[in-house]
Amino acid sequence: MRETLFRGKTVRGEWVYGYLAKFRNFVNNVYTSIIQINDFETNECNMQDNACVIPESVGQYTGLKDKNGKKIFEGDIIRAITLDTGSEEIAVVCLGNFIDENNGDEYIGFYIEFDGIKTTATQLAIEECKNNIEIIGNIYDNPELLE
Repeated sequence: MRETLFRGKTVRGEWVYGYLAKFRNFVNNVYTSIIQINDFETNECNMQDNACVIPESVGQYTGLKDKNGKKIFEGDIIRAITLDTGSEEIAVVCLGNFIDENNGDEYIGFYIEFDGIKTTATQLAIEECKNNIEIIGNIYDNPELLE
């Protein structure tokens, strides 16, 4: 089973990892929070260990790791070697529905986007990810990598 994990950036600029939650206060304001996991081996957490995060910064873990063993999240910027041409591309990891530019099929789920082309990340085997993909930043901290 795939590990369900989210990350989000606090207003202080810190990244936190855990479960996604939305809270409503007494005046009906909604806050997006990450309930931080205290122990990743047991997934132990405490509801008081939650951090309000910037909603737009929240990204879900894809279940894949890059060639350095780092977890790949929605919003990560990756350097990937394409399987068809062997060229190096910079791409963004996304989540949503899209039409695969390679075959015209419509999908929902994680995909990568480079040069305006959207394609399924699931076409890569886990072993290929370990060898061909490296996280180089994310769209929140390093938008200049996409210029």
